[in-house]
Amino acid sequence: MKVVKVALELDIFNAEATLLYEIKQTGATRLSVAKTYAMALRSPEKTDWPAVNRAILERWSLHALGWIKRLAYSGKCFEVTQ
Repeated sequence: MKVVKVALELDIFNAEATLLYEIKQTGATRLSVAKTYAMALRSPEKTDWPAVNRAILERWSLHALGWIKRLAYSGKCFEVTQ
């Protein structure tokens, strides 16, 4: 079987509000937030990162924040499945 990789370009609208909303949702996972965080990092919009990081800390933990950021910055969050 041949595997074909395709580049896909996405943009997120109102990244900060999207992240803060997602973090508050009971069904949100650290992986789903990492994916949104990764898209927000690449967005030209300004994001209040201290506010987003505080929301993650309030929901999960310092370890979770580090995990989310590592996956988001590296882009590996898109390679992981739940």
